Amino acid sequence: MSSVADVDFMIHGLFSYELFGHTVWITTSHVCILIVMLTLILFALIANRRIKSATEVPDGFQNVLEMMVEFFDGMVSTSMGKHAYKYRNYIATIFIFIWVSNISGLFGLRPPTADYGTTLALALITFVMIHYNEVKYNSPKDLFPRPRRCRHGCRSGCRSISSLILRCPSLYPFVYLQMCYPAQSSWLSCMAW
Repeated sequence: MSSVADVDFMIHGLFSYELFGHTVWITTSHVCILIVMLTLILFALIANRRIKSATEVPDGFQNVLEMMVEFFDGMVSTSMGKHAYKYRNYIATIFIFIWVSNISGLFGLRPPTADYGTTLALALITFVMIHYNEVKYNSPKDLFPRPRRCRHGCRSGCRSISSLILRCPSLYPFVYLQMCYPAQSSWLSCMAW
């Protein structure tokens, strides 16, 4: 049994090499990402072989694969609607990668998701993909909607207190005052803009 003092969460360099005059280190994070990737590739190859030789009555492994596919289809379609089919493979890949990365910590490896390099790369890829597809599939009118005037005269387009809260969390004090004292503070929600 190891004590808390024996646990080490630091990234350690395993070996280095020279590349274009710079020293590049292969760290524990790189090795753990490689192990996770090899595990996922092996699982995908086995799943591909088993699905190609699938029978009408599914066995245990095929049931697990179908359950995973249905889970990801349901998860993506409930949150993304009619455009879900474009993103379900990406979302499923990211979900499984993060899940296996976190589970790898239970087997004594340093989880790749503990490193900012991994999570930042996943976040940037997702951010760029979402905004690229938003520009690609929406018209300029949808990208830059024209502000409407609401009943308070502001240009936010707010229709109720709940939409006001969701649009601008910094207005919580103003919304609270408007809810508690509507006659005296109806002008407060417009003053923040």
